[in-house]
Amino acid sequence: MQERLGQNNQFSWADNLLFGKGKNSFIGNFLKFSSSVCAVAGGVMLSSNTEVSKYGFILLALSSSQIFISSSIAGNKGLMMYAASLFIFVDCFGIYRWLLY
Repeated sequence: MQERLGQNNQFSWADNLLFGKGKNSFIGNFLKFSSSVCAVAGGVMLSSNTEVSKYGFILLALSSSQIFISSSIAGNKGLMMYAASLFIFVDCFGIYRWLLY
């Protein structure tokens, strides 16, 4: 009986909603929300066609990175590959072209 009680009282990181893998983790949901905020802010900066437009690529790259991390937490391999191959590449190319070149 003691062993059974001890096993039920153990803390499992896999079941934790803060750090656990799955669709309901707090960090995954936070990254999805902040990714949307960064994408909108970066898009507005780019479309404003002002001196600060070039810094919009930094926010877009941050947004893409957050999408990549949240999809890896949720185990969504398709979105993870899409974010890594397309979004991050395009954003890094924009940073290179508009900020570093």
